[in-house]
Amino acid sequence: MYDEKRLLKKLQSGDRCAFEELVDQFETRIYRLALRYADSVQDAEDLTQEVFVGIFRNIGGFRGASALSTWVYRVAVNHCLEYRRKKRLDCVPYEEELGLAATSRREDPEQAATMIELSDEVEKALEKH
Repeated sequence: MYDEKRLLKKLQSGDRCAFEELVDQFETRIYRLALRYADSVQDAEDLTQEVFVGIFRNIGGFRGASALSTWVYRVAVNHCLEYRRKKRLDCVPYEEELGLAATSRREDPEQAATMIELSDEVEKALEKH
Protein backbone atom coordinates (compact mmCIF):
# COMPACT_ATOMS: atom_id res chain seq x y z
CA MET A 1 0.00 0.00 0.00
CA TYR A 2 1.28 3.44 -0.99
CA ASP A 3 1.54 5.78 2.01
CA GLU A 4 2.32 9.28 0.80
CA LYS A 5 3.02 10.81 4.21
CA ARG A 6 5.44 8.05 5.19
CA LEU A 7 7.19 8.33 1.84
CA LEU A 8 7.46 12.11 2.17
CA LYS A 9 9.07 11.86 5.62
CA LYS A 10 11.60 9.37 4.32
CA LEU A 11 12.31 11.46 1.23
CA GLN A 12 12.89 14.60 3.25
CA SER A 13 15.27 12.72 5.53
CA GLY A 14 17.35 11.70 2.50
CA ASP A 15 16.36 8.03 2.28
CA ARG A 16 17.51 6.76 -1.13
CA CYS A 17 15.18 3.75 -1.01
CA ALA A 18 12.28 6.15 -0.60
CA PHE A 19 13.45 8.05 -3.68
CA GLU A 20 13.54 4.78 -5.64
CA GLU A 21 10.00 4.12 -4.44
CA LEU A 22 8.96 7.58 -5.66
CA VAL A 23 10.54 6.92 -9.05
CA ASP A 24 8.77 3.56 -9.30
CA GLN A 25 5.48 5.23 -8.38
CA PHE A 26 5.64 8.14 -10.84
CA GLU A 27 8.11 7.31 -13.60
CA THR A 28 5.59 6.08 -16.17
CA ARG A 29 3.23 9.03 -15.70
CA ILE A 30 6.02 11.57 -15.87
CA TYR A 31 7.52 9.92 -18.94
CA ARG A 32 4.15 10.00 -20.72
CA LEU A 33 3.79 13.67 -19.83
CA ALA A 34 7.30 14.38 -21.12
CA LEU A 35 6.50 12.60 -24.40
CA ARG A 36 3.72 15.12 -25.02
CA TYR A 37 6.18 18.00 -24.72
CA ALA A 38 9.36 16.51 -26.16
CA ASP A 39 10.43 16.26 -29.77
CA SER A 40 11.72 12.70 -29.47
CA VAL A 41 11.82 9.66 -27.22
CA GLN A 42 15.40 10.56 -26.24
CA ASP A 43 14.34 14.08 -25.23
CA ALA A 44 11.42 12.65 -23.24
CA GLU A 45 13.77 10.29 -21.41
CA ASP A 46 16.16 13.15 -20.64
CA LEU A 47 13.29 15.34 -19.52
CA THR A 48 11.97 12.60 -17.24
CA GLN A 49 15.40 12.25 -15.66
CA GLU A 50 15.64 16.03 -15.19
CA VAL A 51 12.26 16.03 -13.46
CA PHE A 52 13.42 13.46 -10.94
CA VAL A 53 16.68 15.31 -10.34
CA GLY A 54 14.61 18.44 -9.68
CA ILE A 55 12.37 16.55 -7.28
CA PHE A 56 15.37 15.11 -5.47
CA ARG A 57 16.98 18.53 -5.10
CA ASN A 58 13.82 20.33 -3.99
CA ILE A 59 11.95 17.79 -1.86
CA GLY A 60 13.21 19.51 1.28
CA GLY A 61 11.27 22.63 0.29
CA PHE A 62 7.97 20.78 -0.12
CA ARG A 63 5.72 22.04 2.69
CA GLY A 64 2.92 19.55 2.31
CA ALA A 65 0.26 22.13 1.41
CA SER A 66 -0.87 19.74 -1.33
CA ALA A 67 -0.57 16.03 -1.92
CA LEU A 68 2.91 14.80 -2.80
CA SER A 69 1.55 13.47 -6.09
CA THR A 70 0.20 16.92 -6.96
CA TRP A 71 3.55 18.53 -6.21
CA VAL A 72 5.44 15.91 -8.24
CA TYR A 73 3.13 16.47 -11.19
CA ARG A 74 3.52 20.26 -10.92
CA VAL A 75 7.33 19.92 -10.88
CA ALA A 76 7.08 17.72 -13.97
CA VAL A 77 4.83 20.17 -15.82
CA ASN A 78 7.12 23.07 -14.93
CA HIS A 79 10.15 21.20 -16.30
CA CYS A 80 8.23 20.37 -19.49
CA LEU A 81 7.15 23.98 -19.97
CA GLU A 82 10.71 25.17 -19.40
CA TYR A 83 11.93 22.63 -21.98
CA ARG A 84 9.42 23.97 -24.51
CA ARG A 85 10.35 27.59 -23.77
CA LYS A 86 14.04 26.84 -24.34
CA LYS A 87 13.27 24.97 -27.56
CA ARG A 88 11.32 27.95 -28.89
CA LEU A 89 14.21 30.29 -28.13
CA ASP A 90 16.60 28.00 -30.00
CA CYS A 91 14.44 28.03 -33.13
CA VAL A 92 14.16 31.46 -34.69
CA PRO A 93 12.09 31.50 -37.90
CA TYR A 94 14.13 32.64 -40.89
CA GLU A 95 11.73 35.57 -41.44
CA GLU A 96 12.81 37.01 -38.09
CA GLU A 97 16.48 36.43 -38.87
CA LEU A 98 16.09 38.42 -42.09
CA GLY A 99 13.99 41.12 -40.45
CA LEU A 100 11.02 40.20 -42.65
CA ALA A 101 8.56 39.79 -39.83
CA ALA A 102 9.11 43.33 -38.60
CA THR A 103 7.54 44.99 -41.63
CA SER A 104 3.91 45.93 -41.27
CA ARG A 105 1.68 46.32 -44.33
CA ARG A 106 0.14 49.42 -42.79
CA GLU A 107 3.46 51.14 -42.14
CA ASP A 108 4.84 50.76 -45.65
CA PRO A 109 2.77 48.66 -48.09
CA GLU A 110 5.39 48.82 -50.84
CA GLN A 111 8.17 47.61 -48.58
CA ALA A 112 5.86 44.91 -47.18
CA ALA A 113 5.13 43.66 -50.71
CA THR A 114 8.86 43.60 -51.46
CA MET A 115 9.54 41.67 -48.27
CA ILE A 116 6.78 39.17 -49.08
CA GLU A 117 8.33 38.60 -52.51
CA LEU A 118 11.75 38.17 -50.95
CA SER A 119 10.32 35.79 -48.39
CA ASP A 120 8.72 33.73 -51.17
CA GLU A 121 12.04 33.59 -53.05
CA VAL A 122 13.90 32.48 -49.92
CA GLU A 123 11.28 29.84 -49.24
CA LYS A 124 11.54 28.49 -52.81
CA ALA A 125 15.32 28.42 -52.56
CA LEU A 126 15.14 26.52 -49.27
CA GLU A 127 12.75 23.96 -50.77
CA LYS A 128 15.23 23.25 -53.59
CA HIS A 129 17.95 22.23 -51.13
